[in-house]
Amino acid sequence: MKKPSVAWVIDRRGWAQDRRGMGVAANLPEFEFRMLTLKEFSRPWHRRVFDVAVFASWRTVKRHMEVAEAFGLERCLCGVGSHYEIGPGEHSLPKGCDPHRVRCEAIETLRQFRIVLAHSRPLYDILCVHVPQTTYAPNGVDVEFFRPAGERRGGSPYMIGWLGREKAAKNLPLLRAVTSAPATSDVNFDVCLIGRNAWPYLGQANVRHKYQWTWDFSLNVSHSEGFSNVLLESASCGVPAITVDVGDHCQLVEDGKTGFVVEPTIQSVSECLKRLRHLEVEDYRRMSQNIRAEVEAHWTWKQRAEPYRKALEVVCA
Repeated sequence: MKKPSVAWVIDRRGWAQDRRGMGVAANLPEFEFRMLTLKEFSRPWHRRVFDVAVFASWRTVKRHMEVAEAFGLERCLCGVGSHYEIGPGEHSLPKGCDPHRVRCEAIETLRQFRIVLAHSRPLYDILCVHVPQTTYAPNGVDVEFFRPAGERRGGSPYMIGWLGREKAAKNLPLLRAVTSAPATSDVNFDVCLIGRNAWPYLGQANVRHKYQWTWDFSLNVSHSEGFSNVLLESASCGVPAITVDVGDHCQLVEDGKTGFVVEPTIQSVSECLKRLRHLEVEDYRRMSQNIRAEVEAHWTWKQRAEPYRKALEVVCA
């Protein structure tokens, strides 16, 4: 019997959407997956060979809905991984826009897809009220690719790593304030901005994990996240996290056990970093082992691919 064919449609290769597709595909052998950029998928001869299309991010296709319509929206799934254009908060909206109009347009776009896959619980809670075909499909990670490079060193001064795009939701003013505060002089920072003029290649996973191996902690101070790929990948490498309570982060990060949970203020983050002066090497290594074990137990694609299986079975029925 022929396997159902699935087009996994991404904006660019080598980034988070691509690796998510590979993780899902590796654990759903009853489906035949092929990774395509939107440009590739838009070619008629490509569209004809697939039973289902999964748009890894709804924002990849929202300005080209004619592509999804030509394929057949009743056979399309889409993922939602960030709060951008959905809310809440001004940081999740384009500057100078009408917030109500932008959110209404996002909801109307998402309602057209057969199934919407929300990658965090807060996103699911927001969307399911307005888009009833939303399902919770939390993030996962390839624990074989993102793995510890060896036993974590530990010991002061600790290296605090941050990697991400330069956008409002990342709360860069707080990040800059923390890294320049005198109170944090006892730690080192490795801050890498992904952008046209700042380390664009760091969006690629095969480069990112080499940076994450050098970190002792990952830092996240975002206003909003679905689930930070950088935090999850770092955790899989055995890097504990210092994070604010956004997205699904606190399902993984337990204060004092797998990292530290802070408030989005310079005082809270600085106090946490000062505590690292007194963090013993044995306690740090235990924290590193704990977060790796937690990822292996609950956040691998073997566990996280199940919502995709159910969604694909619905569309293929």
